[in-house]
Amino acid sequence: METEVLKATDELLQRIISSDIYKEYRESLEKVSRYPELKERLDRFRTRNYEVQISMEEGSTFESLDDLDREKRGLTQNPLVAEFLAAELALCRMMQEVMDRLVGGLDFE
Repeated sequence: METEVLKATDELLQRIISSDIYKEYRESLEKVSRYPELKERLDRFRTRNYEVQISMEEGSTFESLDDLDREKRGLTQNPLVAEFLAAELALCRMMQEVMDRLVGGLDFE
């Protein structure tokens, strides 16, 4: 692999790690992790959220989305969970933008 590309990748990684978005994500993760039962509930929700997203691509029902939405409303009443999910979403959006730019900038079939 090209040394310059690897160096640039390492630099990008360091910039992501030093970004406010990543720092906020890590801080909110640390806060919610102080409460193991809450963290476990949150992790179960995140797993179900992922599974529902995958199943929606396969034609799942809207009932699954409604159940997930109710669960999210219940969980986000806790400010730590709401803060974490917002930080996680911001990080995911940033990473998606990075990936879109990388892939979009290539003539790759």
